[in-house]
Amino acid sequence: MCRQVPPARTHLARFAIAWLTEGHGLIAVDPMRASDPPRITSSESLRLPTIPPPARLPRGLVVPPPSGASTSSPSIERLSFENVRRSILSVLPPLPMSKSALHAPLAALSIIVAMLATTMIWMWSTGRMPERLARALQLGPLPGAAALVAPPPLIAAEEEPAEPETADVKFGRSPAAGGVLSLPTSFAPAADGAFDLVVHLHGNTDLALESYEAVGIGAAVVVYNLGTGSGAYEDRFSNPQALLDVIERSEGAVRGRGVKRAHARRIAIVGWSAGYGGALRSLGHGPHADRIDAVVLLDGLHVGYREGTQTVDPLPIAPMQRFAARAAAGEKLLVITHSNIDPGGYLGVKETTDLILAELGLSREKVAGKTQLPILMSMQGVLPKDEMAPLERRTEARRGGLIVRGYGGNQPTHHISHLMQMSQIALPLLVDRWRAPAQ
Repeated sequence: MCRQVPPARTHLARFAIAWLTEGHGLIAVDPMRASDPPRITSSESLRLPTIPPPARLPRGLVVPPPSGASTSSPSIERLSFENVRRSILSVLPPLPMSKSALHAPLAALSIIVAMLATTMIWMWSTGRMPERLARALQLGPLPGAAALVAPPPLIAAEEEPAEPETADVKFGRSPAAGGVLSLPTSFAPAADGAFDLVVHLHGNTDLALESYEAVGIGAAVVVYNLGTGSGAYEDRFSNPQALLDVIERSEGAVRGRGVKRAHARRIAIVGWSAGYGGALRSLGHGPHADRIDAVVLLDGLHVGYREGTQTVDPLPIAPMQRFAARAAAGEKLLVITHSNIDPGGYLGVKETTDLILAELGLSREKVAGKTQLPILMSMQGVLPKDEMAPLERRTEARRGGLIVRGYGGNQPTHHISHLMQMSQIALPLLVDRWRAPAQ
């Protein structure tokens, strides 16, 4: 049987044979001629026939002598150095030819150890195994593991809440079709992007927007100034498309300020002085009257006489009369504030409002008391300081969502005060209505 020879010993034997045969004679054993009697000859006078080297064998194996050959009396010849080298070295495994070759196994082992250490550190820091290594080590479960460990309970995945529409809202002002749209800090659209819209007609833009901010309107506000008389507003909003354009462009401006699905919900029209003309003409279109939720008139609503007579012509205010009836029934909100100014040539706001109240069978009640001036930066310079005075209450009529408030004064300063004090005398009524959920 063949016996294993340790690789280290074969390398050592190879080194020893190579050193001993350098420049020295040597007695070698020829296993092919083991039956011949031993004889010694000079290497210079003896030339042996060339013997082909035996086939290379795996490392650590030694070829046994042929069967029947005797190992007790080997044939011994003095061979040449080259033949001895060739015959013996051919049986041994190859000797490393360089120092780097001797160190190659050690280097490979060092690389493997480093890779293992790196993997262990990565697994310790991340708490999981590298994906490639996990796929390479796809081992089936241990026998009986399913019986020993119960499966984890199934937990329904919770849906992530939708991003609120106010997440990226940019509060402030934007141009909107010739007007100025503002999103006050109280602006709060619904989850589906619906928002309330106030269309303010006529008056100082800064004063109006600061007043809406002061009361916390919670809606978008767009302000338009079209001219000094009511005719400019009546002409514009006589076209039913005019209000639709205001709404659509306001929706686009709100989308531009961060509300992706912005669409107007409740609509209110607030008009100071000449601005009532836009509200009156908008209510003259049936679909608009249904959609408008609230109207606030600040010392502005007039009606004239029939031509050539002193008879009042109520036809122009018929849309406001119908809206007032719906407000009195609680369906809408209509707030009218007025002074005692007599414009001459047509009825003042007090007298025009009396026509509406009479048609509904309402009468005024006397009230008293002073209002308070709001603290607004934009009020500075609107009136001289000595002319700034809070309005004085005189009368009031109320039914359902119809509120009429009369204040004293018949001078232009009193007329302007209705705009300056709208955050005290009118807008809180709109805020209270819109605090309730939209129907």
